[in-house]
Amino acid sequence: MDIRKMLLVSAFTVATIPAFAQEKYGTMGPPESNANFANTSTSTLDKNGDGAIEKSELSASSQLYNRFETRDANGDGKLTKDEYWMP
Repeated sequence: MDIRKMLLVSAFTVATIPAFAQEKYGTMGPPESNANFANTSTSTLDKNGDGAIEKSELSASSQLYNRFETRDANGDGKLTKDEYWMP
């Protein structure tokens, strides 16, 4: 293979890498980057604005409502930022 073909293939490969890259966490970023819980997408779930999600603030048909007890690690009836982002 001559040098021009190798350079062309290399340039094409480097140029197409971003097209195949995928974001790991979508648009929100990893949980640890969400320092202000109230400013995340969860703020729409926090109806009373206290910085935590209570089960009464959720729709009874939502998945989070059904998993609330498993997410509420300390059993206080509220989901904090850390409990919401629990793996």
